[in-house]
Amino acid sequence: SSAGLLEVDLVAWHKGDPDRLVMVEVKSRKSALGGAPERNLSREKVRSLRMAAWEYCRNAALQQEIVRFDTIAIVFEPELKIEHNIDAFSLRPL
Repeated sequence: SSAGLLEVDLVAWHKGDPDRLVMVEVKSRKSALGGAPERNLSREKVRSLRMAAWEYCRNAALQQEIVRFDTIAIVFEPELKIEHNIDAFSLRPL
């Protein structure tokens, strides 16, 4: 953000085997005419999300390996469509 703060839309625990700390980026569009909302996920935003995850884990004394990044894409028209993309990208760049 312009204030230099790291922002994550949602942070949640997925209890399972193994447990995961899930960082979620939510993207929305009024209509599907402009393409899929998650296509607006810039390299800078992905980088910022990764940095936020590293910082969160460091402050909470958690292992970075437990982090998962998901996206939620919402299109409002012509009918409401919500798509959850699990494990959309990894903590480490390829």
